[in-house]
Amino acid sequence: AAIAASTLGSIALLVLPLANVGALLGKPVWLAAYPTLIALALIATSLGLGLSIALFFLLGPRRARLYTQMTGAVIAGAFVLGAQIVAILPLHLRGAITGWFTSAGATDGIVRDVVFLPVDAALGDARALVLLMAFGIVLFSGAVNLLATRFAAATLAASGAPSGDGRTRGAVQSVRFRSGLARTLRRKEWRLLARDPNLFAQLGLQIVYTIPIAVVLLRSEALPTALALAPTIVVIAAQVSASLAWLMVSGEDAPELMASAPVQASDVDRAKLTAVALPVSVIIGLPLAGLMIVSWRVGALTAAFAAAGAASTALLNFWHPKPGNRRGMLRRHSQSKLIALVEHALAVLWAIAIVLTLMRSPVALVAIGMVAIILGFIRSRHRRAADVPVVDAGRDLSP
Repeated sequence: AAIAASTLGSIALLVLPLANVGALLGKPVWLAAYPTLIALALIATSLGLGLSIALFFLLGPRRARLYTQMTGAVIAGAFVLGAQIVAILPLHLRGAITGWFTSAGATDGIVRDVVFLPVDAALGDARALVLLMAFGIVLFSGAVNLLATRFAAATLAASGAPSGDGRTRGAVQSVRFRSGLARTLRRKEWRLLARDPNLFAQLGLQIVYTIPIAVVLLRSEALPTALALAPTIVVIAAQVSASLAWLMVSGEDAPELMASAPVQASDVDRAKLTAVALPVSVIIGLPLAGLMIVSWRVGALTAAFAAAGAASTALLNFWHPKPGNRRGMLRRHSQSKLIALVEHALAVLWAIAIVLTLMRSPVALVAIGMVAIILGFIRSRHRRAADVPVVDAGRDLSP
């Protein structure tokens, strides 16, 4: 029930205010969104619960976590791209699909009634609403009753699942320690990233959300291919860099240990900043290589602007940390709406700058100047915050 409520709440925050306004404007049929969303939340929860438990018992506790997270990312990405299908497809395919849906909606039959049942329910058809609600309640009740025992068994199995690879080690393995703070910190951050596949699923979602923009730009006859791909690569680099920087600073698992270590904080930040560079380079490396084939000049400029955008959003998260759980990377913007807006603004400004630079427009300097002003302001606030003395129980503990 809690999962179903959270599933309903995430979309209800967007849809129900529109339904309320529609009802206030004299269209009470909009209120059909309430029972429709409730029924769809029950259906989605039932299917998700069944899929997760099936993967758990088929693959085991450890591998099931990876596959369920990746499956969720693929499903979410598919829905995002599906919602943009009208803008993504070529004109002739768009017309064919639109015509098929129009003709299918106008015909009568069992298949049509089943496929368009949620649509009819949302449009206020009383019969469709009753059928959809009944189906959702029956499916949810059946899933809860049939899967309750397996859910409990899966919970017990997960709590007792081994954290390693399941093999007993009789001797302590020797570990080679290498000198160099920067090298050690980079290896530590990369190892943490490799150990948590959920992070890659979340990063993949960020990239998927950017694909429709790239497709729309590519379909524009007024823009050449290179000019359409360049800003997309810059935005992806900035967003991925921001997420990784947040993980390495705000999502630090042992902040007290890092703070008490006999090293300079600036050296730690510099090492973590360089650790961000490798994953970002791997992610944008392939599209950059393709862009280089199309035009080496555009590719080189895009690489430079992508590096600048990645560095700026990473520095923003370094200078304005917001401690949080590593698993909540996609929800980090809920901690500070202002920083979220600034982060998006930096990515957009760098995308505008690369487009204007490729068009040989001097206005690109304006966008770059705005980035410099924003970063300068954030940096000055960071320095002032760092200079504030620490006071505990009325006693000044600053040096």
